[in-house]
Amino acid sequence: MRVFRDGETLRMEFDSHARVPMPPIRGALQLLVAFENIREAAGHLVCPVAAGFDGSEEPRRMIAGHPGIMPERSHTAHMAVSSVDAQRRFISENPPVGPTSR
Repeated sequence: MRVFRDGETLRMEFDSHARVPMPPIRGALQLLVAFENIREAAGHLVCPVAAGFDGSEEPRRMIAGHPGIMPERSHTAHMAVSSVDAQRRFISENPPVGPTSR
């Protein structure tokens, strides 16, 4: 997975470690797992502003309801979230612990 800023969004790209292209079903699975992990960690219904994978229209339409957008056909499995969503704190974050006074 590669993560980088792309203009006003945070973009995540998923790739295979092998020297062969990622199968479309794996690209779809990577996106679904990423959507769920981000939403659970943020405790918020984060909706991507862009998503895509190398699948025909039918599989892209099948998962469109989950992220809330229709993934585009793309050679790279990817998703992007807004800068507001990218800056959300995880619900598991612990506040800084400073010196305690006794």
